[in-house]
Amino acid sequence: MTVGANTYAEHEDIERLIGDIVESRTFDTDTVPTLVQVESELDNAASDLNRELDQVGYTVPVVEADWPTAYAFLKAANAYGAAAVLLSTVPSEGYDPVEEVETPGVTRAQTYANKFKSALKAIREERLRAGRRVGRVSRVFAGSQEDDEGNEKNPIFTRGMDDYPGRRDI
Repeated sequence: MTVGANTYAEHEDIERLIGDIVESRTFDTDTVPTLVQVESELDNAASDLNRELDQVGYTVPVVEADWPTAYAFLKAANAYGAAAVLLSTVPSEGYDPVEEVETPGVTRAQTYANKFKSALKAIREERLRAGRRVGRVSRVFAGSQEDDEGNEKNPIFTRGMDDYPGRRDI
């Protein structure tokens, strides 16, 4: 199986994060999870990222050559999202952490899931500096965008409601 064209991370990125769950530190047909499962989850996580990017008007996929910082952010988020799901495929012994420690910590799977959710939130809030689709401009008009004669009105505000001087995009 080949990782999809719109996937940012690769199976080596997953091996770096959770390779310790298999003896060889590399995924193949005999490991749990398998290489096919790893690549499938990379595709799924990238689809979630691309869906959110598309929803708020970013050009999908984000191209590394055009937006290297945004691409690196999405590559990490893609790997964290896939790793969080893949960790749930690992058989584990059940225990009640409350009995063993007074305040249980956050698991590695939860940490990765939180990083992925944080990336999705950043995308939804349009805090990613990457390409935008043509024609995606936030402008606020009073009433309709045309007057009674069909002429286009000038907007009251020429910048988006969330854009203001001094705002830094990441």
